[in-house]
Amino acid sequence: MRLKKWYRMGGLRIFNAPVYVHSAVPIVTAVLCLAAFSDVLSAAVLIACYLSVILVHEIGHGFVARRRGLEVLSLSIGALHGRCEYEAPEYEWDDVLVAWGGVVAQLIIAISILVCEAIFPSFASGALGPVVLVFGYVNLLIALINLAPAEGMDGALAWRIIPLLRQARRPKRKPASRVTPFRRK
Repeated sequence: MRLKKWYRMGGLRIFNAPVYVHSAVPIVTAVLCLAAFSDVLSAAVLIACYLSVILVHEIGHGFVARRRGLEVLSLSIGALHGRCEYEAPEYEWDDVLVAWGGVVAQLIIAISILVCEAIFPSFASGALGPVVLVFGYVNLLIALINLAPAEGMDGALAWRIIPLLRQARRPKRKPASRVTPFRRK
């Protein structure tokens, strides 16, 4: 019997798109919880937070895609990565901005958590410690790694914003008008 790779999450829809989870997610989650048998609750919280970071990232892509007028086709969550599928954009700007959407969503959450921790030092103690660790520090690290300009990473598209901004800043050239030479009679 062949194991199906992606499972639809019942009727869950985000941006009117179905949400899928890879078959490795529950397996990895169970193995990690069993490995941390001394503190299964903390392990479960850490895993849930980590998977939520991936989901937030993909929701960020979907949000920007929708704002750019693109249809979001599906959101998929894997054990190490996610995927937001959306209709092909007509303009390069749309593609670049959607690539930034996931990272910006992560950064909003990471910075908010880290600011709360800086203002309220007791925020990270106790039960919220794993949440601050994953949504703050790990989230920030994943966002920065995701900006690497490498194939398969958002940075491969996101950093194309620099030439696009340069191009947008250039003054529009007026078409050269034909000037007939002046001739004396």
